[in-house]
This record gives sequence, structure tokens and C-alpha cells, in this order.
Amino acid sequence: MGLNSEVFSNLAVTDTAVLVKAGAVALSGYHVFNTVAAATYLMFYDAAAAADVTLGTTVPKFCLGLPTSGGATRSLAKPIQFTLGIVISSLDATTGHGPAISVIELEITKS
Repeated sequence: MGLNSEVFSNLAVTDTAVLVKAGAVALSGYHVFNTVAAATYLMFYDAAAAADVTLGTTVPKFCLGLPTSGGATRSLAKPIQFTLGIVISSLDATTGHGPAISVIELEITKS
């Protein structure tokens, strides 16, 4: 983790939008695990508040598909920039209509 980095952890991301960090930030890495017996999608939105996101309507900036009871870990050589902030949710489809639970750890860098 770099000097300007911080870690966000959440043990149960669901179909409710969650604010990770408001303001200009960059996603520089992640460690995520899908705890359900179905594929799930972790959605990342460029938004200043959770209330700014309508699941199934607001278009995510980045979507990460996770296999059944599987995960992913990655350090991004080119971080993904968010202008307003990072809001996340976990859904059972890319169109965002059903709940899914994911355990996540994100590394974010202040822009």
C-alpha cells in the first residue's frame, strides 16, 4: 500500500449502495470474494453519495464479475479514477436487480 493509499473493507456488500469515499479518488487495487453459490457482480459507481445511485438504472463506471464462491485480487498498474467518489454495490446481474453478498477489501488512492 502506498503512502497516499487507504483500505476500505466491508464484510457484506449487498444490493444496497455503499459510499466508499467521497471526492476525487482512484481505485488502485482490490481483494474481493463472492460468498454466495451464484455468480455476482461488484459494481463501482462514480458518485458523491450512496443516495446518488439507483441500482439497475445508474450506469456503473466499473463492473467486476465474480464466479460462484470465488474471488479476485488485483493491483492496478493504472488506477481507475473517480471524480465524485466511489459508491459500490453487489448484484446478481449486470443490470442490477437481485441481492448478492460479497466480502471486499479495496485499496484507494487520493487523487
